Amino acid sequence: MKKVAVIMGSVRTHRINHVITNWFVATSGLKDKFNVEIVDLKDWMLPPYDEIVAPMSLKGAYTTEHGKKWQKYIDGMEGFVFVTPEYNKSVPHALKTHVDYLFTEWNGKPTSIVSYGYSGGDSSSDHLQSILGRKSAIQVKMTETLPQLLLKKDIFNEKWEIADINSSFAQYLPATKKVVSELDALFKSSTK
Repeated sequence: MKKVAVIMGSVRTHRINHVITNWFVATSGLKDKFNVEIVDLKDWMLPPYDEIVAPMSLKGAYTTEHGKKWQKYIDGMEGFVFVTPEYNKSVPHALKTHVDYLFTEWNGKPTSIVSYGYSGGDSSSDHLQSILGRKSAIQVKMTETLPQLLLKKDIFNEKWEIADINSSFAQYLPATKKVVSELDALFKSSTK
């Protein structure tokens, strides 16, 4: 089975990213098709990029230990799903930093985005699509379906936890399953 990293985009202390990530993995059928690894960027916490030249010029020859470890890990993945909140109409800084560290390790790999926020995370999804494709030097193979989960105040309990994620996000189940079938199709088209 192909190795797919599900990358959690938030590193905040008080976050719901892990809950949404686990819900996506559990309900989408991702594990039925792929070998899935959930990547919590809190476990990596890369500093601002500090190599002497841009990642595309390094060609994998990183000089820092943290850069070498991140490069080796991401290079070993065959596809990605980014689960990202929307912060101030963009992606979290930690997610941007971790993407910016690499270049060839992302290129050509099947990828999807699951965003969430009080507007469904549409701006963070759009920004991440621009970072990973469109006119960017990085060019992933993006799924057409990119679920945008709308947060509403009434889905939270008094501790600001999602009270019942399955009922709150039931309407997004078809889109999450479609992501899996589109990733699978992208992998199959890559091997032809």
